[in-house]
Amino acid sequence: MAIESNGVRGVAAEGIAAAIMALLLAGCGEPAAPPAADAVEPAVADTSAQNALELMVFDCGRIRLPTIVDFGLEDSQTDVRTLFVPCYLVRQPQGDLLWDAGLPPVFAGGEWKPDSTGADHLLEAPISAQLPSVGIEVDDVELIAFSHFHYDHAGDGNAFLGAELLVQRVEQE
Repeated sequence: MAIESNGVRGVAAEGIAAAIMALLLAGCGEPAAPPAADAVEPAVADTSAQNALELMVFDCGRIRLPTIVDFGLEDSQTDVRTLFVPCYLVRQPQGDLLWDAGLPPVFAGGEWKPDSTGADHLLEAPISAQLPSVGIEVDDVELIAFSHFHYDHAGDGNAFLGAELLVQRVEQE
């Protein structure tokens, strides 16, 4: 089910979100045991559906935090202070979908840059500059969606103004 409003389309969780989750979880299970020597010869798998989906993961920055209390944890609970900011491109029959757009281009340049909160940011290149290295132009991205609209997920989103925005109802309202 989709809702239309001002050129923005909200979609139900099944569809594209399910495809993304399936791709992300595909490698998470235990490896299968090898078949027994006397097992029946397996049928050849139809890979046409697998070939229709491709997931690319991009480095869209890192954030180094002085504290993690904003995440509901005490600093003593973990030494982790550097967060990875991924962007995902899903190549699928309905069109290329960019999931999250990483840090804003202002942080690009490959050096740690501070912000006013005390966090440091590292971004080699925004996602819009990375896509051509894999043969995809910004205008090739037909769909864009964000997990949420924080700056580290939507930072380079303005580069994709030609893409159709898929938005969760809670973010749209």
